Amino acid sequence: MGLFDIFKSKPAEQEEKKVEMQSDFSNFEQVTEYLYYRSGITDLSKRRLSLNELRSFSQREKIYTTADFLAKLKVDNEFYQEVLNIITVNETFFFREITELEWLVSLIQSSTGDYKILSLPCSSGEEVYSILILLDEQGVDISRVELFGYDLNSVMLERATKALYSERSVHKLSEVQKENYFFKNSNGIYEVIPRLKKRVQFEQHNIFELDGKNDFEIILSRNMFIYFDEVKRNAAVDIIVNLLKEGGHFIKGHADNIYKHPSLKNVCYGVYKKEE
Repeated sequence: MGLFDIFKSKPAEQEEKKVEMQSDFSNFEQVTEYLYYRSGITDLSKRRLSLNELRSFSQREKIYTTADFLAKLKVDNEFYQEVLNIITVNETFFFREITELEWLVSLIQSSTGDYKILSLPCSSGEEVYSILILLDEQGVDISRVELFGYDLNSVMLERATKALYSERSVHKLSEVQKENYFFKNSNGIYEVIPRLKKRVQFEQHNIFELDGKNDFEIILSRNMFIYFDEVKRNAAVDIIVNLLKEGGHFIKGHADNIYKHPSLKNVCYGVYKKEE
């Protein structure tokens, strides 16, 4: 055998076999049941966690079966958080469902006390900054209010903290409002001014793990309940009632259905007051 014959034979002997991994996502309801158990979210079939997106996400993580996916979900907190970020991405904008926000502003404007306000979930922060803009426009001293934004989604919380928004997010604001409350950079991105940003604190929380009592004068939880079944909706309302101070107000979203909690009195559309 000549020298060149040796080189000719090596590729056939050394060529690696390419084994195509076969994905098996049968019984994927085990994953959705686990996510329901931990987060309360039930409507995953209508969310972003489609089979194609799951395959793409899983292959990136080198996971090819439901069993492996579920096992990693249970022990790897970073992996669990990334899955939550996929299934909880929500699009919102400034002045969304503004009628209830205007009611909130009028309540604070007509009083003399300070207010601790919670937005749950807060998504990327448009709601809390909308409240501050409306208050400031009505001449309310915004040092009277302390706002908190809670959310499961770490990506949304990062955006909220940076307070950077696209033209689409601010499309309902007037040009005067954009000029007064934002810096616009060369890329057309709007950044909330520091005077407003310092009134807000964003934190990562799961509503079903909150155990505070009598912490807030106002809680906004708008369009969260549509993703829960009746059991989780009722549990979430109970938690919100516990978080409210006596005489505090709870504001729900237009699409939310909640049960008639004995401590909540409906004062106007979408707004409830906590009574003894």
